[in-house]
Amino acid sequence: MANKRIQNRAARRRESAKHHDSATIQHSAKRGNAVSRSDSDRADLRRGEVVTVAWSLTVLTTLGAQIFAGLAALIGAMWAEATAITILFRLLIVSAAIAGVLSLILLPMVYRFRQDRPPTAIVVASLLIAAAPLAVIWAIMQ
Repeated sequence: MANKRIQNRAARRRESAKHHDSATIQHSAKRGNAVSRSDSDRADLRRGEVVTVAWSLTVLTTLGAQIFAGLAALIGAMWAEATAITILFRLLIVSAAIAGVLSLILLPMVYRFRQDRPPTAIVVASLLIAAAPLAVIWAIMQ
């Protein structure tokens, strides 16, 4: 009984795939394209996903580096002789700034390649996260 249901599902999938493939081929033939439309749609979706994942990872990397830089700054303030902690703080802030700049570069690409835009609150938060290490570096340089 269960085996019969599985066979019926597989047969329906094959029929659906045949219909979809023939419609795609007919559409491509009308337009004169050698590549099927479904392949280009999948490539666009994949590109949007890749850029979105890269953007979100750079934002999270920036946030993580800022959190650990803040912890290093607190530890460094508690012990005056902690020069290694001060070096760690500077390294983490520079790393956060680099990742933040990368996230700012990737954000327009997310808007370009993604079919649906990311939520406004997330975009605003990512902009604030990306700008924070730059502001800290600017404040240190003053």
